[in-house]
This record gives sequence, structure tokens and C-alpha cells, in this order.
Amino acid sequence: MGDGEYVLAWLPVKAGSPLAGRTVAAFCEAQDVAPVLVRVEGGVPAEPDPDAALQVGDSLLVFASGDRLGALLNCAVLPAGEPAEPAPRPVAVCGLGHTGYRVALRLLELGQPVLALDFESSRLAQRLIERGVRVVFGDLRQPSLLAAAGIGDAGALVACSEDDILNLEVLLRAREVNPNLRTVLRLFEEELGPRLQQAFGIDAVYSTSAIANPAFLSAVLNLNVAQSVLVDGGQYYLTRLVIGPDSILVGRSPAQLDAEEGVTVALHARQGVVSIPPEAHAALQVHDELVVLASQNQLRWLSRGQRN
Repeated sequence: MGDGEYVLAWLPVKAGSPLAGRTVAAFCEAQDVAPVLVRVEGGVPAEPDPDAALQVGDSLLVFASGDRLGALLNCAVLPAGEPAEPAPRPVAVCGLGHTGYRVALRLLELGQPVLALDFESSRLAQRLIERGVRVVFGDLRQPSLLAAAGIGDAGALVACSEDDILNLEVLLRAREVNPNLRTVLRLFEEELGPRLQQAFGIDAVYSTSAIANPAFLSAVLNLNVAQSVLVDGGQYYLTRLVIGPDSILVGRSPAQLDAEEGVTVALHARQGVVSIPPEAHAALQVHDELVVLASQNQLRWLSRGQRN
């Protein structure tokens, strides 16, 4: 896939959102994104029906090129003939240790504006300032400081300091300032994640160990496992693979792989041409690249296919 950057994103459908009432197919075609999963009214994520209309309370998981990140964050999907999309709102990164610093750099690489915040100055914070990032220092638990910093204009917030309780408190104070803020919480106590997410309505919770898990799977299965996603209590993994000459995938189509339980094809690339979503009935060839979301059992199947 060359130097392209790609993202996996949950998009909540809220009141007044331009997603509400649109079909999955219409949304994805307008944005050049691939639908992966849909969660209806907070229920169990499932494979989306292309003709199903999205309703308030639903969430859609999509796979897209990195240059769509700003539009996806804003849910700024406008029908043909409407005004151009507005500029993306900044992502607030709270806590500028190694994790926060890397998150901010990654967002900048994807063309996403960043608002960085921390309790006090640091070497990494100064590096962000040198890159032109607005950095605010102070007690992030104070709504007045967050409001003055511009949290009200942010599209999302990542709370990623080294302190779990502090991350949660900052997130909750920020949501007092901006109730529509998309919130992401870094948590060291992994078992608390689902309970905190449900109790406080947090959009996403990530632990350090869960983030590291795909790297271990990559080494074990000889696949490029990029990210894990929790689906109905089970882990699914976003995986990039290149089809080898002896792979059992040669000659199959993305539609045939999608028909396998626990596999969704999000991207197909051939000789530099990237298709998102993939052409359903294209016959896969040696050296083609795929990005798939697969269960752990199906990852084993895919890895065997790569070696056989």
C-alpha cells in the first residue's frame, strides 16, 4: 500500500448528525470508506447491511485512508452540491508523556490539528511547541482552564497521562465544557475499562497491554496485525497481508472471504491501486495486498494460508 496511511474509526450517530437517516452504502460511497461493523442502539456489533439506514444511537466502524480522518471526526459527510466540508476540529491530547507525545505526532502526520495540554512544561511539550502545536499548561481538572484552552471547539479528547484516576477526572471535566466531545481514555488497569466505559459513556478505552497485544500476534503468526477491536466480548484484529504464491487466498474474491465467519475485507491493493471498499468479485492474485478484520481463529487460518 506504499506510503499510504489508513485508520479504523467508530463513528457514533448522534442527534443532528449528517449520518442519521443515511444508508450504510450511501455514507461509505460518499466518503470512500469501507464499512466493517455496525452497532445498533448500543447492541452487539455485527456485519452491516448496506441498505440499512443509520439511526441516532447507532455506531458504524469504518476503514478509511488517513486523509479522511478530519472529515470522519467531524462526521462532515455532505451530499453532492452542498457546501464544502468545514476545517477539521482539533483533537485535544491531555498528558504529554511519551504516549501523549506520540499520539500528537501521529495526528499531525495525518493532517489533524492538535491542541496539547499538560500540567507543566516538559521536554516533549517543548518539542511540540517547536512544531507549531498550541500547548496549554495548568490544572487540567479545572473546567475554566479547559474552556479557556479551547476544549469547546475540539472534536475529540485523548486523556493519556500516567495516572488512571487523573485521566478519568480530566475527561469528565472536559465533557462538562463540551458535552459532544468524543472521548478516549488511556487506562493501565485493563479490567476496569469496560465498566468505566459503560458507567461514564466513554467512547473508547485502551490499555497499554491491549495495545501491545497485536505486536505479539504479528510476531507469532507472521502477519502485520495493526489493531485489536472488541466485538461482543471477543477480540478481532485489523491485519495487513500480502498474498504469496502458495497462499490459499489466490483466486478467491473479497466477497468469498467476507462470507467466512469472522472475516471482513476492508481494503484491496494491486500494483499501487488501492480500493476502499474492495471490489467484491475481484479475483485475488499473488502480490495483492489486503487489510482484513478477523477473529483470532481466522487469523490462524490466514497465517496458514500464507505459509502453505
